[in-house]
Amino acid sequence: MAVIKKYLVAAALLVCLEGTSQARLKYNLLYNIFNQDGSGGKQVYDGSGDQALIVYEPVLFMDYDINYKTVLSGTFLVDTFSSASDAIFDTKTGASGGAGTSGRAGKDNEEDKPAAMQIARKWEQRKAFDLSLSHRMGTCIIIPSLGSSDEEDYRSVHGGINLLKSFAEDNFTLAAGFIHFDDKAMPFDLNTLHFLGWTPKITDSCVISATQILGPGDIALLGAGFTRQTGYLSGDRNTVDLAGIRVSEVLPDERNKITSTLRLVHGLSGSLALHFDYRYYSDDWQLRAHTFEPSLALGFGEADAGVIHLFYRYYVQNGAAYYRDSFTSKLVYMTSDSDLQGFFASEAGLQGTYRLDLKGFLSDIELGFGIIYYRRSNDLNAAIYQLSFGGEF
Repeated sequence: MAVIKKYLVAAALLVCLEGTSQARLKYNLLYNIFNQDGSGGKQVYDGSGDQALIVYEPVLFMDYDINYKTVLSGTFLVDTFSSASDAIFDTKTGASGGAGTSGRAGKDNEEDKPAAMQIARKWEQRKAFDLSLSHRMGTCIIIPSLGSSDEEDYRSVHGGINLLKSFAEDNFTLAAGFIHFDDKAMPFDLNTLHFLGWTPKITDSCVISATQILGPGDIALLGAGFTRQTGYLSGDRNTVDLAGIRVSEVLPDERNKITSTLRLVHGLSGSLALHFDYRYYSDDWQLRAHTFEPSLALGFGEADAGVIHLFYRYYVQNGAAYYRDSFTSKLVYMTSDSDLQGFFASEAGLQGTYRLDLKGFLSDIELGFGIIYYRRSNDLNAAIYQLSFGGEF
C-alpha cells in the first residue's frame, strides 16, 4: 500500500507539472553532517554510556508555483547514520541477527568474532519525504500535507492540515494545524532474545497561533500546542540497570504534552533584526522544560542579497518521573534514557545565505552554510555542519 501511495503522489505531481509550463520550480539542496559524542547515556546496554552518533543527511527542498494562488512543496531526504549505542546493543544481544534469534537474517554471529571486531560500526539508512499543497482563497490559506519515513526498525506515515486566516489587511494572522502520525517500531525482547514484531505508536498533535504586526519593525507571535501519544513509547534499544542486570526500559503507553510559545521580532534597522523566542513544555510524565533563544538576522549586499543568522539557545529541563540512573528493585515504569534526565543545555550557531542574481535557465542561485555547536550538562555534545545550494528554473 505504501508503494502505491508513492506512485499516486508522483503521478499527481506530474499532472501538475505538465499543466503549468509557465511556472517556476524553486529548489534547495541542503547537506547536513551531524556528529555527536558523549559518555553519559545510562541507557546504553554495556554500561559504557557511549552515545556517539554520526549522521550524513542530504535534503532536497522543492517549491513549485502551480499558479499565483497555489504552491506545491516537497522535502526529500536520505539519512545515513551510525549509532554506537545501537551497535553495542545489537552486538551484545544478537539483535543484529546472531544464530538462535529471530534477528535480521544474513548477519554473522557477533560473539564468534574476535573481540576487536565485535562492536564494528553499523551504518543504517532512513528515507523520508514530505509533500504539502498551499492554496490561497481570499484571506485564507489551506495547506494539506502528507509524508513518510522508513528505516530498519522504525516506520512512519503522517498527514495533516494547516489553516491560516489574515485580518486587518494582513496585519493580524490566526493559524491552526493538526497532524497525525501512524508509526510503528520493532522492539527487541531481552528475555526471549527475539524481536516482538512491528508495534504501533500513534501521535496526534494540534497547534494554534496568533501573529500581530505591532509596527513598522515589530512582530509578535503567541502559540500553543497539544500532543497525545499512545502505543509503544519506550526506546527499542534503551535499557536500565536493574540490580546489576540489564533489562529493557518500560514506559507508559500514553503521553500528553502541552507547549506554549512566544516570539518577538524587532527591526533595529533596515538590514538588522533582533529575534527572541521562548518555549515552555510540560507533559504527564512530570517533565518540564524552558527554552530561551535570542538571535540576530543581518542582511548585507545589494538589495540584502546576503543574510547572516547568529543565534544562541538555552534549554533546561527537570527529570521525568520514571528516570533513575539505576534501579535496585523492579518498578512498574523504569527508564535511564539521558533525554529524560534533568539537564541544561546550550547551543550556538551561525548560518548564512547569499543570492547570486544570474540570468538564463538557472537564475537566482543561492549558496548557504551553517555551523552549530550543542552541549548539555549530562555529558553530551554535538556539532552540525551545513552546506546548501539552491535556485530556480
